Amino acid sequence: MKKKIYLIFYAVVQIIISIYSMINVNAIANTQVKLISDMFKDMPKEMQTMMAEAYSLEAMKASVMLTAVICLVLGLILLWLFIRDRVPVKKGLTMGLVITSMVLGLSDLILILSIIALILVIKTEKKKVTKEKVEKQEIKKLHNLKVTGKDLIWVVVLVLAYSTQFFIPNLLNNKTILLIYDILFNVLVFALVIYIFGKRLKRDFKAFKENSNSYIGYIFKWWGIMLGLSFVAAFIRLLLGGAIETANQEALNSAPLWYVGPLAIIWAPVVEEGIFRGGLRRFIKNDKLFIVLSAVLFGLLHTVGTETGLYNIFVQSLQYLVMGGVMAYTYTKTNNIFVNMGIHCVQNTLGVILMLLMPLL
Repeated sequence: MKKKIYLIFYAVVQIIISIYSMINVNAIANTQVKLISDMFKDMPKEMQTMMAEAYSLEAMKASVMLTAVICLVLGLILLWLFIRDRVPVKKGLTMGLVITSMVLGLSDLILILSIIALILVIKTEKKKVTKEKVEKQEIKKLHNLKVTGKDLIWVVVLVLAYSTQFFIPNLLNNKTILLIYDILFNVLVFALVIYIFGKRLKRDFKAFKENSNSYIGYIFKWWGIMLGLSFVAAFIRLLLGGAIETANQEALNSAPLWYVGPLAIIWAPVVEEGIFRGGLRRFIKNDKLFIVLSAVLFGLLHTVGTETGLYNIFVQSLQYLVMGGVMAYTYTKTNNIFVNMGIHCVQNTLGVILMLLMPLL
């Protein structure tokens, strides 16, 4: 009982500190920028300039806000696990969430509390799950649906329609005509995905609905893994001389939130997962080849046309490569497109929340 009380206390403290950090992001970012400046004040001038660009006040604000939002989500999930006494059953997941909180390092207090919580979780005896419960919780891979030549042709039509966004806008000078094209493009491509993958969407949604608890847990598990890997990719991008934000992200930040929000949370998960996972999988049956090609194409989608130079395109695509690879991997394990849409939706929702909060900084 004492262990449970402490773990609940730990989760509540993390939630409170996360909210505090979101409210006081300006002061925290200013303090961190000053600490970094003091750390490198004795370094060569070139090094100081590089660090000042990499750790600007705006970049630090975004970093603090992103870390706080992620820690808030982690804290809420942990609180649910602790209140429901799910640690013995979800021991691995709980350890992963606590370790992630430690690595993010939102505050020294959270670091200390996380270490204690991790020790308590490790000492918790893992509860054996009955065979019936295992079968109920297990994520089963759905069987492959039969693909005809007509299905493949429709996928090609979808890809061609989707590709028009890369050249038609450049041919349109009138803003009104460009707006009409954008609306028609979004509606047409979305409708094509629903039509082409209608049978699969119905089958996958039915399976998702019947085992929703397990699927939702699976979605958050792999979203967390994807998020961690994308942080590593972002760090590597900076080391290779890449910009803090990709041109694609900058374009989204400059667009109206009422327009970007629905596209990011609904349209992109449905359309992009339909094309880069569901559509590509119809042509490529080999798992490894599918994961690699899906990751590469997904990465290039978000950089080609917005970035300049082959090297810059590659460097700036690293995060998208990782995300595309993770979502392709989960698709090979479940064969349920709603899992991918769920991961994609959670990731984009986090981005929209950050965009919503940034003007308040």
